[in-house]
This record gives sequence, C-alpha cells and structure tokens, in this order.
Amino acid sequence: MPNLALITSSPNNSEASQLISTLNTLRGNINSQVQGALYIAPATVNQPADTSEDTLQSFTIPASAVAVGKTIRITAAGTCAANGNTKTMKVYYGASLVATPAAATNNKNWWLQLTVTLTAAATQNVNGWGCVDTTMVTPTNTAGTDNSAAAVVVKMTGQSGTGTAADITCTQFIVEVVQ
Repeated sequence: MPNLALITSSPNNSEASQLISTLNTLRGNINSQVQGALYIAPATVNQPADTSEDTLQSFTIPASAVAVGKTIRITAAGTCAANGNTKTMKVYYGASLVATPAAATNNKNWWLQLTVTLTAAATQNVNGWGCVDTTMVTPTNTAGTDNSAAAVVVKMTGQSGTGTAADITCTQFIVEVVQ
C-alpha cells in the first residue's frame, strides 16, 4: 500500500487549503445524508420526587446535522410504578410533542414515538403516537417550526401528580435518521 503524504495548510500552500476546505465540505455533506442512530441513551432514568415536568432523557441534534427531506424518529419507552399516582410522559422535538394523557397508570409499560420530516430548514411535518399498556395514545400531526439550521433539543419528560420518586422510568431513548 502506498504511503500518502499528509496535506497541511500553510500560507505558501493555497492548493492544500482549498483541498482541505473541499474535503471538509464533502464530509459535512456526507454526514447530513447518513441514516442510522444519532443517539441511544446509555442508561435507565427515573423521574425524581417532585410534581414538575422533569427531563429524563435528552439529546441535542447539532445544527444542520440532518438534511431537508430526511426523517428523524424519536422513540422513548419505559415503565410506570405500581401505584395509583397520576403520571404523564412526553416526547419532544424542539417545541413539538406527543404526550400520554395524565392517568393513574399502575405497573404498566409505555412507549411514545415522534417522526419528524424536515420539509424546509424551519418547517417540519411532525407525527406522534404511542401506547400505555394496551391503550393507544391519541395520534398527533402538527406543523413544526424549529430551525434545523440551529441545534434542536429532543427529549423525554415525565411528570408525577403526587411527587413520588420513580413513578416513571425511561428505559429506552433513541434518536435516529430513518430516511
């Protein structure tokens, strides 16, 4: 295999500077077209002992990381504690969300999913759905307005109606480009 010389930029080497700039642009274009997981949460997280809406998992999609025309899928899943406390789970893409109804979910599993298709830099088609035990969450379809040319926060939140710790546990949180 031949040895390739390292190309470095210097004031006396404008061709090398142009080549490095072109390669960096190419790398960015390739990365914005790549499909697959952007983030997989490394650990299970419990909601703390309070009644506020708490972020259990989050990931920031870097600015311009996903090209217009691509679809992002955000999936969160977990469990509810074995008690009669009211619990609410939500998944967000920026300001858009899908949520479970506030319900006294006793010892049940749940999952929520958003698909976000970037139709322009600051518009998205956002669809959400999910399930708590065997009860479907009302599907949502909204027009998102988050600017994908800037960083966008995706997150899963949980809220306990009584403030009991670990009423909600998020065991899975995945952010991926699917198209």
